[in-house]
Amino acid sequence: MNIDVLIGQLNNVDNAVKVLLALGFDGEKMEYHRCGNYLTFPRMGGDNKKGMVLYLDKLHYVGTTSGTSGSIFSLVMDVKKCGFGEAVQYVGSVLGVDSDVPIRRPFGGFYQNVEDDVTATNIPEISDSCIKFFQGNYSQMFFKDGVDFKSQEFFKVGYSHEDDAVLIPIYSIDGKLIGCKGRRNGVVDMNDRWFMKYRYPKSKTIYGYSQNYADIVKADSVFVFEAEKSVMQCRSFGVKQAVAVGGHSISRSQAYYLKALGCKNICIAFDEGVNSDDVRFQASKVKTKDNNVYVVLDKKNKYLRAGNKDSPSDMGGEIFRKLVKECSCKI
Repeated sequence: MNIDVLIGQLNNVDNAVKVLLALGFDGEKMEYHRCGNYLTFPRMGGDNKKGMVLYLDKLHYVGTTSGTSGSIFSLVMDVKKCGFGEAVQYVGSVLGVDSDVPIRRPFGGFYQNVEDDVTATNIPEISDSCIKFFQGNYSQMFFKDGVDFKSQEFFKVGYSHEDDAVLIPIYSIDGKLIGCKGRRNGVVDMNDRWFMKYRYPKSKTIYGYSQNYADIVKADSVFVFEAEKSVMQCRSFGVKQAVAVGGHSISRSQAYYLKALGCKNICIAFDEGVNSDDVRFQASKVKTKDNNVYVVLDKKNKYLRAGNKDSPSDMGGEIFRKLVKECSCKI
């Protein structure tokens, strides 16, 4: 099911109610507030009719009596105890793939001038059998680089004896396996260390988006890095709201989906050495009237070594947090 179509359908109150009822929320105590375009309903097991609020323009919910919040997809994830991809499939099955529903522009309409080619949910899927052969073979090299074995397991990273490389599965925005890239083991030419095991359109996905979706929505913030390893390093030291765009340029498709997260704060944390004007320009692509966008710039190389192209996550959690606190500025 195309997630962009789902978002448009969920902006329709009847469809949002259909999903909530399927999840088990009490329909008799559900109320739609036309002025404000939101739904109120009790939380599971509760009797406060306004215990939950779902804002339809941005598909964001708030648990007024439980202190929880997130998107309608993270609500499905919590109730169904499933991942982001499974939540998307569940909503699609409830609404029906061929539902003939008038589609409103998602997220308050600020994508209304964006061309359809930015969407990224029809990328060819590859079989899980393509990555099973290296599952469970953890990388000592990645471990030394700050990616613990638990994070390697979480992101399904593994060492391939056949390729003598660390292999990283790549997933689409909606959680489907679409490719795999590798990092050659040992000492190799810097220009030849990364390779594509199974090719995929890099500009049409964001690494960590589907895996970290619930944590990102819960934190209401996201750190945007260049490389996949930074996302894994962050999870290893307890920062779970991280993604990577595969370079120091944010494509139109990636900007679309970063804004679609609806986060209050977006922080661009590109590698040392990227021109500060370029970083600010890339950051401007994810700015909306509703969010705050920051960039991490260690201009005096207080923490990042000059000329080493270090990622802000390379030095560990303590230094990363200092960089965010001391070296980030709002654009």
